Amino acid sequence: MVKMGDIQQIVAHIVHTYGTSDPYQLSQKLNLHLIPSRTPSGLWGVFVCYAEEAFFSYDITASATQQSEYIAHGLGHYLLHRQYSSLFIELDEPGPSVWEAEAREFAHYLRFGAGCTRPPAPNMMSGTHHSPPGDSDRDRTPAM
Repeated sequence: MVKMGDIQQIVAHIVHTYGTSDPYQLSQKLNLHLIPSRTPSGLWGVFVCYAEEAFFSYDITASATQQSEYIAHGLGHYLLHRQYSSLFIELDEPGPSVWEAEAREFAHYLRFGAGCTRPPAPNMMSGTHHSPPGDSDRDRTPAM
């Protein structure tokens, strides 16, 4: 688990290093391949790492603001969690895991500034993901 202060520092470092807080530009600079697509109801994104490549597919039917939030959230998983899990499935259901809370905080600080207050309670971004075996404090999504 990453501490909130650490997430703020990571965001500040990324923004300073790359000169932007724009999720689209950062994705490009960090080689996170974005795949805009129509997603089934209840699914707003899928993050996959394979070998040295990372991909984030997100719902293009969402508003521009939501799409930016989704991509910022995907960047959070990419930067904070890719070494622990290669797949995150983002669903519109309650009960976020530790990793989801961290990605949500990352997205919030990226979009609104590292000096802002803690993110609000989860809303649409409370997805679940695949977790490493034996990781009991995190939600699990059955394999598809």
